[in-house]
Amino acid sequence: MAPVRRVVTATDSDGRSYFVLDGEAGAVLEQPGRGLVFHELWVTEGPLASNEGIDDAAAGPVEHHPPRAGTRIRVVEFHPDDRHDAEAVQADFEAIDALHTLTDSDDPTMHRNDTVDYNIVLSGGSTPAPTLARFCCDPATCSSSGVRTTPGATVAPRRACSPRSW
Repeated sequence: MAPVRRVVTATDSDGRSYFVLDGEAGAVLEQPGRGLVFHELWVTEGPLASNEGIDDAAAGPVEHHPPRAGTRIRVVEFHPDDRHDAEAVQADFEAIDALHTLTDSDDPTMHRNDTVDYNIVLSGGSTPAPTLARFCCDPATCSSSGVRTTPGATVAPRRACSPRSW
């Protein structure tokens, strides 16, 4: 994947916007197991983001979860489903301090989050893993932990299903 461009603005003392950052994502991590690439765009410490200062909020280490009550936005490059062996998956989750999120499943990528995650497929495509089909409203609404990616599809927004729609 090409570098992800990120543009961050601020407001000066006269109330006019200006560019603080215009370049590659704040932190980039290629995971050691499957080669997934995380491009951190922004991190907030709480629900009300501050526009004070010019520090790069995404410059810290790449972690799985956002700060408590905060947010984390990133672009993740997933590869086609040929690298999902358990050892590679464990190495990836360890690299982002998330081994505790893995579940006891036949699918080594299955994990649980205590966060609300939004996923948008920018290129390629995804289909739910067959064993997880009962948890999906349709192929466009599965969580990324049970999704297998394939190259060549169009952009597809995805949202979580409620338990009532199982």
